[in-house]
Amino acid sequence: MNARADLVGKWYGRLQVLAFASTRVGLAYWVCLCDCGNHTQVSSCNLRYTAAKPVRSCGCLLLETAARVGRGTRVHGDAVAKTTEYRAWVNIQIRCYNPNASNWKYYGAMGVEVCARWRESFQNFLADMGRKPTPDHSIDRLRL
Repeated sequence: MNARADLVGKWYGRLQVLAFASTRVGLAYWVCLCDCGNHTQVSSCNLRYTAAKPVRSCGCLLLETAARVGRGTRVHGDAVAKTTEYRAWVNIQIRCYNPNASNWKYYGAMGVEVCARWRESFQNFLADMGRKPTPDHSIDRLRL
């Protein structure tokens, strides 16, 4: 087994590392307590040196930022949390990174992660995916 750095007690944004959780797909995962009171599990690389933006909260920061912008305020051409594309993007983040989400066990708990480009911004997600062609379309994870 590879030696891993002990992150217990360290802070990354709003997250305090409480304990080692497990190793999944060769990555060390840590139990973290967010300032908002939620617990989440985050991989070492997403805490310490992810390519785009490191994980800094359980997901509450994203929601608070959206709330701060204000309902009905136009952001990237979409009313915050109103379009199906924006809601899909937020829900993707939640099910992959918030263990309190009802379907986290099928995504985050299984090591499913969002690519760094999509994690960085909704604009990147929308540029790659485009608008939903019909109400019958949905997005799902790719199984390799």
